[in-house]
Amino acid sequence: MCALGFLFSIPILSSLFFVFPEQAQFIDLKVRGNDEGWKDGVTSTWTLADMKPGDTVFGMVAFKNVGNVQADHLEIACDYYLDDPPGPESDAQEGTLADCMADQLIILEIKYFHDGMSIDLLSRLRDSDGDGVDLLELKNQGLDDLPPPDGDGDERLDMTLKFCENAGNDFQGDTFVLAMIFTLRG
Repeated sequence: MCALGFLFSIPILSSLFFVFPEQAQFIDLKVRGNDEGWKDGVTSTWTLADMKPGDTVFGMVAFKNVGNVQADHLEIACDYYLDDPPGPESDAQEGTLADCMADQLIILEIKYFHDGMSIDLLSRLRDSDGDGVDLLELKNQGLDDLPPPDGDGDERLDMTLKFCENAGNDFQGDTFVLAMIFTLRG
């Protein structure tokens, strides 16, 4: 954002005045994945390739607000797609839906670390089908009203997923791409 200056000419006094509006107020979220540097944006993408039933995967994303306004709260959501290449591969079904695989990716742990505290987010999600909270349920429910990150970058989200042991062969050879979405609200 840029500050605009306004020039007023007042002939009676034969002088010029520059009036600058107050500094623009903004929230600016930066994110950093497992081994990445800080970047602009509100998403962190995790690629899960060649998952086999029983496999686990860990992901971490840190975030900070480098704007000049403290946010009111943080919201966390997710979206995803499935890359199921056509042709011969090891899965039994072509064109598998991403929601079907997301329903098989059980969240073992999802924690938000804020101001030295660990907040268990798994307890804030509802298991709607009795197999454990999964990514489909995170997508449908989201997480809201979390304390907002400040500018020091100490806040982070840790998540561990397990590919359900009875998922079968329909997903073998597929790549699941998960986008974690973070929104700061003022």
